[in-house]
Amino acid sequence: MKRAGKRIIGIGIFHTFLYGYLVPFVIYPRFGDNGLTFAIIVAVIVSIAVLGKMLVKVLVGDIPELDDYQKTLLEKFNALIDIRASKKVDAKAAVNMISDISQCIKMFFSSEERLLKQKGYPDFEPHSKAHRQFIKSTIALNRDVTADIDNLTMDIIIELRDWFLEHIETNDSLYVPFVRIHQYIEDNKKKS
Repeated sequence: MKRAGKRIIGIGIFHTFLYGYLVPFVIYPRFGDNGLTFAIIVAVIVSIAVLGKMLVKVLVGDIPELDDYQKTLLEKFNALIDIRASKKVDAKAAVNMISDISQCIKMFFSSEERLLKQKGYPDFEPHSKAHRQFIKSTIALNRDVTADIDNLTMDIIIELRDWFLEHIETNDSLYVPFVRIHQYIEDNKKKS
């Protein structure tokens, strides 16, 4: 919150400079009422932008311990796409990558669920149910590809990757403000 305080003070200084010097001595004498209106609009836009950015950072900020899993999984999905796109598909590499994705997804979902359960997230059950369904999909894909490499199609890979991205953008983005607020409360309790 120290950064937020500095930004708020910065906004105050900006407004003081704008209304104490620029408007009465520079803008208004040169442009009249149009200049005053312009200065007010600029000040309001700057304030909204800065405060909005601060609010978004507090409510939708990153959760580093989970972000690493997300990045790793996306890299693995991209690697699987590269494996499938090659002229001669390496069946062993494909099966190993699917196993890696499956293991990484289990660790990611486990960490995420542990955090959500600890914070008392109200939509925990439907969220974890979606996780279980996705894990079943990766296990089924692993089994199918182990049986026959031709079962690994680009459509299946992209469907799994897109499900994962959609899950992050919709479901996961819903709990981030909840977790951030709880973390903020816990941090302030520790300071008191």
